Amino acid sequence: MITFSIIVGCIILFSLISRIIGPIILNIVGLPGALIGLKSFDKKEIKYIIGSIISGIGQSYLYIAFMIYIINFSRLLIDVTGVNKYFMWTICFILLIGTIQQIRHKGKLEFNQTQKETDSYYENPQLTGLLITEIVAFIGFFAIVFYPNMIDPIWTWVDSIPFPI
Repeated sequence: MITFSIIVGCIILFSLISRIIGPIILNIVGLPGALIGLKSFDKKEIKYIIGSIISGIGQSYLYIAFMIYIINFSRLLIDVTGVNKYFMWTICFILLIGTIQQIRHKGKLEFNQTQKETDSYYENPQLTGLLITEIVAFIGFFAIVFYPNMIDPIWTWVDSIPFPI
């Protein structure tokens, strides 16, 4: 029963983050980079590259903080409930990587839709920032799971956020 509740909780969390909360928050965090790369016609323009890097750094920092919170909560569930750790890490990996992929996919769809409505073609540095975030999240998941002390210098504030149970 505990495993079933964990799966249902992860599905609900995945739905909330990937469809509603995540795109809004990552758009806000990536806004400085989007403003720097505003009205870039080509991905080789310097303002587009700088905007993508700034968006990627901001979005990656926040998404890694979210990953740390979920991974720490998963560790707590493994210790308290005795759920199989390999099962829990698999669910956690699918949740975290699937979420950022869904956010990026939703961003691409919104971007394409606005391009068709305005009949103008500009590049959006936030989409490249989300690609950077996706790559960092994939590598960061394994780094955080196997080396949890690596969060100490930058993301120590995440440990002070209380868990729901």
